[in-house]
Amino acid sequence: MVKVLGHRGCAGIELENTMRAFKRAMDLGVDFIELDVRIVVECHKNDIEVNAWVVNEIEDIERMTKLGVDIISSDHPDRVLEELKS
Repeated sequence: MVKVLGHRGCAGIELENTMRAFKRAMDLGVDFIELDVRIVVECHKNDIEVNAWVVNEIEDIERMTKLGVDIISSDHPDRVLEELKS
């Protein structure tokens, strides 16, 4: 069975990585949205690291750390480093 991933929410329909894009993806009925906690847990069970790409906003950095991702890629690594200190 093919699963459908909502990339950056649904970046082709709404502005990517916004709450509106993620809500739209859920409304469309995608199987899962990128960096969902279930995905992180499943990856970790299978010894797979999770890399969150281009996480720039503080609230998104906070969410990724709460999800337990292994790597955060960012255009603003200073923000990531500051958040990891707190």
